[in-house]
Amino acid sequence: MATHLAFLRAINLGSKRVFPKADIQRVVTDAGFEDVATHLNTGNVRFDTRMRSTERIAERLEQAFAADRGFDVPTIVFSASEFADLAAESDAIITCSESMRDEVFRLFGSGAQL
Repeated sequence: MATHLAFLRAINLGSKRVFPKADIQRVVTDAGFEDVATHLNTGNVRFDTRMRSTERIAERLEQAFAADRGFDVPTIVFSASEFADLAAESDAIITCSESMRDEVFRLFGSGAQL
């Protein structure tokens, strides 16, 4: 099973696009993903799956979110290795704020390399 990260867009903006952390975890789990973790109400989700296509994972999540919430939730998905590669190539991650570094470490564990 591979770890993936999903980033949900345009949630928890105003009173009409509310999607609490516990509900996100429930919907992702109900959609068939495992070891689901979220951070606060950010819309950042870590999970494990046997699915390989990030496009198909995003489609499944978007369908599940729309069915549960009644509004579209644009979602981008990266495998953990894809995201780690992006982070390694980005000068911005090196100079990012401490809170962003903390989030990366939380998602990938204390062994994350920045």
